Amino acid sequence: MQGWTAEIVVALNDTTDNSETLAHNFGARVHHLAWQGYRDTQNAALATHAWVLALAAAADVSAELRSSLQAFFARAVRDRFAGARFPRKVWFIDRWITHGD
Repeated sequence: MQGWTAEIVVALNDTTDNSETLAHNFGARVHHLAWQGYRDTQNAALATHAWVLALAAAADVSAELRSSLQAFFARAVRDRFAGARFPRKVWFIDRWITHGD
């Protein structure tokens, strides 16, 4: 994310590894939060910008998605979008999971 996002925010919950050091090395703002579930923990650590892309630490953003996101964010404020969505896929237990299947 470094270099193409305005801000990196990391929410950590009872970590014992070097996650905080790694996050700081990438310029992230780190929050130590009690686990409240995915949504509520992410909301507690929200960025200070109008648009937020919330990702799990293991998420990968392809060059194509990155380009699309940058184009969207450039238009979003000007065109006053209220929200956005995009298809996603997750590699889980040796297969791709797409669209919540």
